[in-house]
Amino acid sequence: EFCPNGSFTNCTTNNNWGAPVCDGRPDAEAKPSPTGIPGSFLAVYVGGYGAKALKTRSYPRFDALRDDEIDFRGLFPRALVRYRS
Repeated sequence: EFCPNGSFTNCTTNNNWGAPVCDGRPDAEAKPSPTGIPGSFLAVYVGGYGAKALKTRSYPRFDALRDDEIDFRGLFPRALVRYRS
């Protein structure tokens, strides 16, 4: 799942719907975290400016965005996301 704050939560692969990965390990009783799956995020690098995590919580060596810098429009089965900074 890709959340409006830019984090990934409840990752299901290989039919593990009953035990999604939500905090770095599979768990039959999923406990989603507002920070998302550790180390899973989108980022952008621009020469001369550096790297930025495309989410609202920072990660070591990556600055994060503010809530108002992410425009998220969820339209199943896709999402339209625009980043501003």
